[in-house]
Amino acid sequence: MNWSIIRNLGIAAFIAYPTSSIGADQTPDVKGKWMGKDSDHTRGEGRALAEGRGTWDKPALLEKDW
Repeated sequence: MNWSIIRNLGIAAFIAYPTSSIGADQTPDVKGKWMGKDSDHTRGEGRALAEGRGTWDKPALLEKDW
């Protein structure tokens, strides 16, 4: 390829990059206190949640706030 073509493509990409974000929305602010509930179904023995062991016949449903 001719070096002038590569140079012109590079310049065009350099100019087009910042203009591609002009119409984009602003990034949302996600600071603050996040609250939620986590749920898990377990069957058999689990290492992480040892207090909530369920069986294959009766699985354990565990919920925890975070």
